[in-house]
Amino acid sequence: MVVRALIYLQSDATYKVVFHDSRVEKAFATYDFGLLDFHRELHWVEGQYNPADRQRILLKCNYLVTPRGAVLLERAVLAVNTGVFYVVKAAMEYSKSPRTPPQVAVGHLCNLFRRLNNIHPFVALAIPLALLPAFIAAVVAAFGWAIGRLLA
Repeated sequence: MVVRALIYLQSDATYKVVFHDSRVEKAFATYDFGLLDFHRELHWVEGQYNPADRQRILLKCNYLVTPRGAVLLERAVLAVNTGVFYVVKAAMEYSKSPRTPPQVAVGHLCNLFRRLNNIHPFVALAIPLALLPAFIAAVVAAFGWAIGRLLA
């Protein structure tokens, strides 16, 4: 389980965080904080970004909870969670305020995997891992086709 603390160092009421499963909506102000079960609480931010506004500054502190003494499990889960975090962060930044079809598509994928993650984090990981062999096969086939065309 990953517990997330949201600690707002500078914020106003222009954004609100929606916690879907708890049916709570909160516009966090400066020095407010909130805790959530990161993998079980579907949440998102609503509001319109305005570069002229005072910027939000918040800390997102994650705390990983694993069974006592399960050092290898802890390291494995931490590595997977960290890797997924960076991929998701990049995808969300890319698809924020989408203007192109690829940005819209990535945004829809973010929403899909966010919902799958709420079923269980391993469900969201299993789908890309299951599709990985097909992706590798497609890349190999594409290279084979390209090399065949060059040699023909």
